[in-house]
Amino acid sequence: YVFVAAVLVAAAVVVISNDIYVYPTMLPHHIMDNQESLWGVEFGLRKTFDHCAIEYGGFYDNEHGFGAKLGFTHEFFYNHTPDRLRPYAGVTASIGQHYNGYLTNGYGLGAVVGCQYRLFDRLKVDLRYELSTTTSQLMLGLIFKYQKKYLWE
Repeated sequence: YVFVAAVLVAAAVVVISNDIYVYPTMLPHHIMDNQESLWGVEFGLRKTFDHCAIEYGGFYDNEHGFGAKLGFTHEFFYNHTPDRLRPYAGVTASIGQHYNGYLTNGYGLGAVVGCQYRLFDRLKVDLRYELSTTTSQLMLGLIFKYQKKYLWE
């Protein structure tokens, strides 16, 4: 029964969400220590509202494994910028293993600031900087809107 419940919850999250995102990551300060480069990827889903979004997903890196992430972003200056360009700021929380000069297990809280640029009707390029208690990274990724209307609309 636990497996069926987990599948139903995962399916509900996918149905309710609007976007899927992916951000390749690389921590350059790890390379400066003459160690193997630390690379990874952030991935997840987004539920969008008017001028804001809730992001939920995970991350993986080649040294520490997986973790989970939750975030909220809000657009600003949307009345004063071109329609294709959307600057935003928000908060993030994560749990898992992190590297920020040293290995930590646990959670991280932080802030994110960035800008989205709409390439096509459903595809955006997103540049963001995240600073938290466990990370400090600049990310360039893609956001794909897979659902404009819900199945029941």
